[in-house]
Amino acid sequence: MNKKTIKLTVAGFVVATGLSVGVLANDISPFSTTKVEAATNNFKGFKDVKSTHWAYSNILWGVSKGILNGYPDGTFKPNSEVTEAEFMKMLIATFAKDEITTSKGKNWADPFYDYAKKKNYPYTGVRNKAITRTKVAEIVSASQGVNYVGDNAIRYMLGKGLSNGKTSQTVQGYEGSAKLTRAEAITFILNLKNKGVSDLKEKPTQPSDPSKLPNVPDKPEKPSQGLVLTPQKVVDSALPTLKENGFTNVRGTKDSMQVYDKNGDQVSFENLGYITIFASKDDNKALKSVIGLAKAAGFTVNDEFISNIKNAKMGFGLKAKVNGYTAYFSKGNNGNSIDITIFMDYPEK
Repeated sequence: MNKKTIKLTVAGFVVATGLSVGVLANDISPFSTTKVEAATNNFKGFKDVKSTHWAYSNILWGVSKGILNGYPDGTFKPNSEVTEAEFMKMLIATFAKDEITTSKGKNWADPFYDYAKKKNYPYTGVRNKAITRTKVAEIVSASQGVNYVGDNAIRYMLGKGLSNGKTSQTVQGYEGSAKLTRAEAITFILNLKNKGVSDLKEKPTQPSDPSKLPNVPDKPEKPSQGLVLTPQKVVDSALPTLKENGFTNVRGTKDSMQVYDKNGDQVSFENLGYITIFASKDDNKALKSVIGLAKAAGFTVNDEFISNIKNAKMGFGLKAKVNGYTAYFSKGNNGNSIDITIFMDYPEK
């Protein structure tokens, strides 16, 4: 299916800053599996979002639900910044679209700001400026019926599993001053959905009790010793195992190495401030190759590690610990690939 078909099936528009934001059709609930999802069953993705991208499955989910669209040139622009108005629309249209009313002559964002004002959400009102991740934490936590600001809002997000941070599951690793990207925005929405959120609550007028916040560290621990995290070194070390399983054609860059078999399937190891170990297929050869890469990097591969690969689901995945770091084991490509993401604080390359 081409992009034009998707845009015809998922009603949408491109707002002033260029963020392509889907508008859910009236007969489709935010998480239905009817018209929108059916329209994207054969959709293969965007040319600037590889299947190894950390948010690959999240982005395709967002497109299938009409929350975001791609661009006419076949890109998604996952790293483009999102404004406050755009994020407000994504959040509110997904979880409270039946409570939104529009009027002729009003700005497209007005109904969402009207709703946010009614719910006492802490928006800035600066609509066309990129929103920070701290402001996202304040707005999202407010939508869950609590009143936290700054680092405490971040602690709420991390402790409740609504975020895993940008570089680590710590206040520092959340990177609150960073601007929100399109890939991150859709992930925040998906995290809420995965936590069973179905509506948005009103923010209390009084601050919430910080003592009720989950215990979240301020800074990450130092990286484990003995890990080899340079992709080239990892692939070189694992290459005998990879070749035994048919992966012989090595390609890549300093940050990302891929090894392909004769059919074009691949396994890869990436270090982008977090570690990704990926296989484009989910079969025995791919499993052995992923294990080989993990061992070459120095990660502990035990029965739990292998079980997590086998039991992983689509979406954000199965949460676990690998060498003390938070990791997610997931299945992308409609459940046919292996994807392990290990969050570290910019590990040495």
